[in-house]
Parts: sequence; C-alpha cells; structure tokens
Amino acid sequence: MPYNHKHNIKYKKYDKWIAKEIWTLIPRVTEVCGVITCMFPAWQNDVNRTARGEEPLNIQGANYASLRGTLTHYPIQEFIDGILEVETEPLELSANDNKLLANLKKMDVLDDLYDEVASGVDTFIKWWEMYNPIPLVSEQEIVMISQDENGRVDPTKSLKGTMDFIAEIHIDELSKTAYQELKYYSKKEDFEILNDKFTTIIDWKSGKDAWKSHQLQLTAYDMLVNDGWWEEAERTGLITQPPLMRSLYGFEARYGMCVKTGGKRPLTTIYDVGEHKDFFLAWDLFNNPEATTYSQTQKKSTGLKRICMFCEYRNNGCPLFSWSKQGEIQLT
Repeated sequence: MPYNHKHNIKYKKYDKWIAKEIWTLIPRVTEVCGVITCMFPAWQNDVNRTARGEEPLNIQGANYASLRGTLTHYPIQEFIDGILEVETEPLELSANDNKLLANLKKMDVLDDLYDEVASGVDTFIKWWEMYNPIPLVSEQEIVMISQDENGRVDPTKSLKGTMDFIAEIHIDELSKTAYQELKYYSKKEDFEILNDKFTTIIDWKSGKDAWKSHQLQLTAYDMLVNDGWWEEAERTGLITQPPLMRSLYGFEARYGMCVKTGGKRPLTTIYDVGEHKDFFLAWDLFNNPEATTYSQTQKKSTGLKRICMFCEYRNNGCPLFSWSKQGEIQLT
C-alpha cells in the first residue's frame, strides 16, 4: 500500500490535524536508536504494544541521567536562543521528573545534580569558545508522517525527533584545539573540509562516553531533513551551503557533530551521517522486536548493562528485573 511522507519542520508539540493519541504513538528517534543496545524497551513501546492489541503503558519515566540531560540542555538552549533573538519556551518537567527532584532533595544529593549541570554548561561554553559557531537553528522539531492511501497515519512508518542545534563552522575561527580535533576526524573518516566553512547538525550529550546510537541519531536527523529541507534553507538564506565535506576519494558526504559536556573539557565526535542504512536496520528492528534484553545488532548478551539502572522499563516486565513492593531490585 503506498505511503505519503510529510515532513513538518515547525517547532510544535503535535500537528492539530493528527489526533493527540496518534501523535504520542509516533516513536522518537532516540527510542528507535536505543534498540541497538536493548530490544525490550522497543517491545514495550506503546506503538508496538498497540500493534499487538495491548494497552499502552504511557510511561513517562525519569532517571538521574535523563534529568541531568534535560537540565543541562535548557540553559544551553537559552544561550543560543539569546543569540538568535528568539524566545525560549519555559522548561516543563514531567511529574516524574519533579518527583525525582524531591527524592534527590530528601537524600541530600540535589546539590550534586545541580553541580553536574553547572559543570556541563561550563564545558559547553568552553566548546563554544573553541569552535565559535554561527548559530542557525536551535531545538528544531522534525516530523515525518506516513499515511496510507486513505489518509490514515501509520505510527510504525512515522518518526519524530528534535535536532539540538544547526550551526555554520568557519575554519579560520577555530581554536587550535578545535582544529586539531577536525584534523583527527578528517584522517579517521577520510574527509577534508569543503571550502573554508561548513554547516552541521550538532547534538549535545551530558555524559562523557561515545555510543553507536549517537551516530544513528545524527543519521536519522539527516534523513529527516534531507528531503529538500537543506535546499530550501539554502534558497531562503538560512544557511549558505548544505553540510557537505569532500572525502579523500573525491565524493561529497554530510557530517554531524556530537558534543559531550560531561567532563571538564568538551569532547567532540564527528560522524558521517549521509549513509542511512544502519538507521533503517535499527528502525526495522524497533518495529519487529523480541521480548528480550539483548540486541541483534550487538552480541546477544543477557547480562546486566550499565544503562539498566537508567531504564524506565525495568519494572514493566523486564526479563532481568522484578520489583518487590519495597521497590528493591531483584534479579529474576
């Protein structure tokens, strides 16, 4: 059955012509990318539960890592929006986020969270001074809607996400450290900068580690905006050129940046985002998951992972966990 793909590049919580209950079923890019680490969240995701005829869980989980990321992102967004002279929407924390804040306060560790957030923002400022970017777009919501020939939205073929930042980088404005980073990745990824500047999608991470999902996430954003959006942005003067660099083999490719602010100094990783095959494999796996904690894209390990302590689904049927009434974690 043929599908029409509509791209919405406007920042809003949901399209008025789409029922809110359908909008909430459309998976986010980050949810799809997470399947390469563990399939169980995909199995319990509301879009897949609905497809199996089960009731949605409507999970709005909160954990320390995600809350730290939210609180770190917001002042970064305010900083960039101030340069762009646009108003930043008020930060809205979920009920579970506020509950977690209250619990951290009771445990007398709330200041530790705020210290990490402040450190992350300081690290972001260091990155900004290293790269001197020209901001173009901040916190851009992107949506791809797929409809059948009768106009019905299919959440399994639709996708949504938010790009943190699109910027123009000028080579002659880079600090020595930033230039060395670019040279390192140019050798690793076999590319050279096209002309003296380039446009790139940038994603902020409040941690320190590099994950395969980071590249998939940037790849998905590139896929979502690649269908004519770059050309329109260039035509209207939003950007001076698409995010192209020339590989050492002569062809042009697109690259994105992941900036990690969890350490004392920023860590920038540059990824080739023009090849979408791996993301489509992850998306197919997300839509056809198994009720297991391993992932077919990595070693089929059933052991506990570090991310398990941050998972919102561990007390919703996870094969590795059961929860007592006292809330204690017990291995099954």
